[in-house]
Amino acid sequence: MQKQKPIYQLTLEEALSAFGSRVSGLSNKEVDERLIENGQNVLPEGKKLSGRAIFISQFKNSLIVILIVALFISIAVKELSDAIIIGLAVITNVIFGFIQEFKAQKAFTALKKIVTYTAFVKREGRTKTVLAKEVVPGDITYLKAGDRVPGDARILSCRDFFVNESTLTGESESVEKTNRAIASNDPVPVADQKNCVFTGTTVTEGTATVLVYATGANTELGKIASAIAEEKNDDTPLQKKLLSFSRKLGILVLSITLLVLITGIWAGKPFKEMFLTSVAVAVAALPEGLVVTVTVILAVGMQRILQKKALVRKLVAAETLGSTTVMCIDKTGTITEGEMELDELVTFGEKVGEWGSQVKEKSQ
Repeated sequence: MQKQKPIYQLTLEEALSAFGSRVSGLSNKEVDERLIENGQNVLPEGKKLSGRAIFISQFKNSLIVILIVALFISIAVKELSDAIIIGLAVITNVIFGFIQEFKAQKAFTALKKIVTYTAFVKREGRTKTVLAKEVVPGDITYLKAGDRVPGDARILSCRDFFVNESTLTGESESVEKTNRAIASNDPVPVADQKNCVFTGTTVTEGTATVLVYATGANTELGKIASAIAEEKNDDTPLQKKLLSFSRKLGILVLSITLLVLITGIWAGKPFKEMFLTSVAVAVAALPEGLVVTVTVILAVGMQRILQKKALVRKLVAAETLGSTTVMCIDKTGTITEGEMELDELVTFGEKVGEWGSQVKEKSQ
C-alpha cells in the first residue's frame, strides 16, 4: 500500500480528495460525524482541579502533616489547649489557601469563557460563521488580515497572504504564503511549509481560502500543548525548603523527646509522667504559626501580582517568580513588540532627531 504523501506535497485536487472535501464545503451531516470522530477543535489542557481537589491539596504540606499528628497526640494526652491552638492553625491555613486558589481557578475559567474565537467556513455551498471549536477536518475556511487561524490547513488560494507564526517558530517576521505544492522527498519543517497555515498563528495581510486538515490535539500547537499537559510539575524552591525544614524539625523534635523521656526514666521518674512531659515538649516545639505565616505571605504576593495584571493560579507559584534568577526566552515578540523604532539620527556628529520627534530630511 502506497504511503500517503504529506499534505504540503499534495496538489489542490489531491488535498480535497484526501480529506473527503469539496470546494462547496462539507454537509452538515458530515460535520456532525467528524465532530463525533475527532472531537471539538480545542487544545489539550492539564487536569482541572475541582473544589474538593483544591481543598485536599492544602493538606499536602509536610508541616501541616506534622501539625495534624501533633493535634491527635494532644487530644490523646488530653492537652486540649494545645489541641485547640494547633487545630485553629491548621484550619486557618487550609481555609485561607483554599479560598485564594479557588478564586484564582474561577478567574481562569471565567477568562476562558470570555475569550472565544470564530471562523468563517463554507458548508453546503453557503458561507457561515461558526465557533472555532466547531471547525472539523475537511472544512473550507476563509481567512483575512487579523484572523486567528482555527486549525492546521492547506492553502487552496491566496492573495498577498502573510501570516505571523511566532507562536510556533518564534520568528516575529510575517511569512508570505502560497498555494503551490512543495516538491520535496525529504520532510519539510513546519517553518518551511509555505503552503500551510497553523492553529494559533495570525493573519497579518491578505486573504486566503484554506482546507483544514487537523484540529485540536492533532495540530502542531496541539502536540505542544499535549506535551505540556503531560509534564509533571516539580516542587518549587519554597516547597523543597519547607520539606527539608520539616524533616530536620521532625528529627530534632523526636530526638529531644526521646532524650527527655530517657533522661527522666533514668532519673527515676514514673514512665507515664515522663511520657506526658515528652509529648508536651514535642508539641511546644512545633511552630504552629509558621504555616499560617507562609500562606499569608504568599497570598499577599498573589494580590500584588494581580495588581500588575497577572493572575497566579497556585499560591506556591507566587514564590517561584521571586526565586527566578535566569530567564531563557526569545525576546522578539515575547518581551518586545517585534517592531523597530528610530531612537536618534546622527549625521557627521550632529544629532538631527530624537525618539518621539519627527526626523527632518537633511543633506550635507
